[in-house]
Amino acid sequence: MPIMWALCVLMVIAVGSARAAEPIDVGHAKQLFIDERFIESSDGVVLTMNPPVKRPREDVGALLVQPENAELDYGPVFFDPSAPPEQRYKKVILEGKMSDRENAGLYIYYSPDRLSWTKVPERVFPYWPDGENSMMYDPALGKYVAYFRQWVERDPGKSYHDADPLPLRTVGRLVVDDPLKPWVADWPDQTADLWGPTNLPAPGVEFEVVLACDEQDPPECDFYDHGIVRYPWADDVYLAFPVLYRHFPDEPDARTNDGLTDVQLATSRDGITWRRFRGSYIRLGLEGSPDGSCLYTSRTMVRDGDDIRQYYSGYPRSHGTTAAIAPNPSKPCMVVQRLDGFVSADAAYAGGELTTPLVVFDGDRLELNVDASAVGDARVEILGADGTPLAGFSLADADMIYGNHLRKSVTWAGSGDLSTLKGQPVRLHFVMRAAKLYAFQFVVEEGEQ
Repeated sequence: MPIMWALCVLMVIAVGSARAAEPIDVGHAKQLFIDERFIESSDGVVLTMNPPVKRPREDVGALLVQPENAELDYGPVFFDPSAPPEQRYKKVILEGKMSDRENAGLYIYYSPDRLSWTKVPERVFPYWPDGENSMMYDPALGKYVAYFRQWVERDPGKSYHDADPLPLRTVGRLVVDDPLKPWVADWPDQTADLWGPTNLPAPGVEFEVVLACDEQDPPECDFYDHGIVRYPWADDVYLAFPVLYRHFPDEPDARTNDGLTDVQLATSRDGITWRRFRGSYIRLGLEGSPDGSCLYTSRTMVRDGDDIRQYYSGYPRSHGTTAAIAPNPSKPCMVVQRLDGFVSADAAYAGGELTTPLVVFDGDRLELNVDASAVGDARVEILGADGTPLAGFSLADADMIYGNHLRKSVTWAGSGDLSTLKGQPVRLHFVMRAAKLYAFQFVVEEGEQ
């Protein structure tokens, strides 16, 4: 019996190893370095968050009709590729007064063109999620995913202002088959009655938490908004731009529910498990400036050529400062991010390298989104399944890449033709110096798609 058990264990290990060695089929889709998926080994390379650049706000109206933005999830609006044409766009709206327990909550609207909207009369979510609410169609699931503010009670049974300590905001997730029908059957036995027992409950622990502050964050922090979006211009990329709310510490006569906010970045491959890049993705402006105390963003992301525009609201005063104390006007603001530029695999000034796991592709040549600037450089070597360089694609054959590029064709001895390697498991070995590698893509030549 022990021998049979040992043989079973060995078989399980062998099957697991075989599965782990299966190549990733990247086809000809763009692949981003938002995590370690495409880093099997590395030396002198770190994944780095790249903050955007603040610029004067520009209108998005003209951009939303551009082809690259036609299928975009924008603010509360999301694109539904599975719906009939008259319901191609949908949006989630919080309506009513929280005291109207029979009717208030989230409602769905649909539209063929993002201009004329039809309201679904039946309420879909009988809660009062008082923060950002959004939904998306997830093609990997073939279902719809809603994200909303979810509360964790630390003094259960107490309303918000009576609780000690105060409840904390997290990001909740709910998967539904049909967004036009009620998302939940009924309330659970124990609800988070943060607004009092006569008002609608807040979403609580009955839903899945996907983003929350932890021990690495300062004390008394929570997530105000989530800013979750499925990035449409690359394969399997979910981005979140959560608003981190740092509460002021308790002091005599302290203002309640007050503090500062800014915007962070998190990345995911499935919208469930997230990698947070600690620190500020969008930082506060100088004290007293229009965005000097609080920032509130959303998943709004619009492409303008090779730039990504993101929008947020800035406030010169802290969250709890009301108009009765001092004017706290919001200012519409904008940042611009490089195409695919949220995270990069950065090689040290002295040099670094990384090797991907086995991949298979169906493109004809390799393009990189890479920034080596003036003093950096990069080369790519293609390895076979056994880890040895393929003839004609070794480092010795690789042409050096200099400068800053969004779509740099990789060549070996002047040629970038990879058609003979289609469908063959290979590894990419990047050797770089002072360079930022954002993405790679095996591109299909025109006429061959």
